Amino acid sequence: MTKREFLNDVLANYADLSAEGRDVANKMLAQLDKKYAGNGKPTKRQAENADIKVKITEFLDANAKATATEIGNAVDVSCQRASALLKQMEVPKAKIKGKMYYGWAVEETAEENEDNE
Repeated sequence: MTKREFLNDVLANYADLSAEGRDVANKMLAQLDKKYAGNGKPTKRQAENADIKVKITEFLDANAKATATEIGNAVDVSCQRASALLKQMEVPKAKIKGKMYYGWAVEETAEENEDNE
């Protein structure tokens, strides 16, 4: 049970709760709302990642398949960052001859590769 559930339960089920008790519970709920509301503005890193994801999409549209290193070099980021962003974007991947390839058509290529082996 979360703190919010507990406070809502107290307010809903305890009719004999004093006015002061209700005020405290409502104040605590307001504090929870304020704490978890956030400002809704993306961080600097999130804004950078959004721009990089657009570049990655454009690169993958132009290339059928590529490794994270190739993608990272094309968009000027590290291999690790490119790999993490590809995972966030849920880009299909396949291991072909010991290398991990990413791309929109990579699954079909992987299936063809398995048939040839």
